[in-house]
Amino acid sequence: MKDNQYECPTSNIIEEIIKEEFVGFDEVLKDAFSDISASSFRKLCHLFCADSEKENGKEKYMISSLKNFSQSTKLKSIKENSKKLLLMKDSYDACKSLIAKTGLDNQGIQYFAFRFKRSDHFQFKRMAMEKRYIHLCCFILFQYKKLQDHMLLVFF
Repeated sequence: MKDNQYECPTSNIIEEIIKEEFVGFDEVLKDAFSDISASSFRKLCHLFCADSEKENGKEKYMISSLKNFSQSTKLKSIKENSKKLLLMKDSYDACKSLIAKTGLDNQGIQYFAFRFKRSDHFQFKRMAMEKRYIHLCCFILFQYKKLQDHMLLVFF
C-alpha cells in the first residue's frame, strides 16, 4: 500500500515551476511593449482611470465594472452588457496585436486574465508597466470573447 502513495506538491513548489517557465518572458514583454503606439497606450490607460461614481466611499474604476457582466436576459442587462462590449472593443483591437507579439496561447491568456480578475486594483498599480498591461490585455481579450459568447446566447 505504501508504494502507491502520492504526494501533492505545495504551493511554493508549484510557484517555482511556474517561475521557471517565465524566466525569459520579461524580455519578451519589454520587446512587445516597446512598439506600442501612444494611442494604443491611451486606450488601455483610460480603463485604469477613476469613474465619477463612488462605491462605499471609494472610487470605482472603469476596469472594475468590466470584471463581471449580467447573465440576465432582461433588456436593461442587455443594454449594460452592450455598453461594456463597446467599451472593450477599442482596447481589444490594441491588445490583440500585443498578445500576438508575446506568443501566448489560450492557456497563458486565461492564466493572466484570471489573475487580473481575482486581484484588486491596488496590487496592479504597484506592478511594473509591462506586467500590468500584459495582465490587462489578457483580461480584455478573455472577457471580450466571453461577453461576445454570452450576447450571442441571449439572442439565440
